[in-house]
Amino acid sequence: MKIMFVSAANSTHTVRWVNALAERGHEVYLVSNRGHEPKEDALNSRVKLYLMKHSGGKGYYLNAGELRKIAKRINPDVINVHYASGYGTLARKARLPKYILSVWGGSDVYDFPYESRVKNYILKRNVRSASYLASTSNCMAVQLKKVMQDEKLEITITPPFGVDLNQFDPKKYKETEKEELIIGNIKALEEIYGIEEMILAFRDLKKELEQEHYSRKIKLLIYGSGKQKRTV
Repeated sequence: MKIMFVSAANSTHTVRWVNALAERGHEVYLVSNRGHEPKEDALNSRVKLYLMKHSGGKGYYLNAGELRKIAKRINPDVINVHYASGYGTLARKARLPKYILSVWGGSDVYDFPYESRVKNYILKRNVRSASYLASTSNCMAVQLKKVMQDEKLEITITPPFGVDLNQFDPKKYKETEKEELIIGNIKALEEIYGIEEMILAFRDLKKELEQEHYSRKIKLLIYGSGKQKRTV
């Protein structure tokens, strides 16, 4: 199958998505704005990368003609546009044929439509221009329906992360009692992801378990980087 992604090539999520499909034998094309170049050797060699001329916010408008020409030249079986705000705007302005619009950043439905009336209008136009809608979580699908004021909006849930069953085979897994109960979080350390709320919830859980004389120690491990990271 010939698949064209319109997404930021410097995003880890984008890279994993296109690489996984290329490894499965699909013919994969990734189209990005200038300035969204991937890290060296991040992309599978079978992924064909197109970097358009313009960068920044203006690129979502000025690259529309180039994107339309690229899509016509590739003639893909499937077009998947990632992020409902920026690249969603680009896809709409390019007047692409039927395409899937994927909501997965979070800020495109939680922040962007509330920053101004104009941005709210833009997001709604982007969503209505797509042929199909997908979300990487149920909560974002609920939020998108709220923004669109349409509870019947059809949105397919497409979890972004998979599990390597060669390493984590449920048939081979055996639960063992350990001295510690470890709760882990791997995410960008940004306010939008609720890291602070998770720490406060862990504190409350720890106090409650201590009152109940829970026998095992519990530990919270946080991995990632971002504005909320602090070296102790």
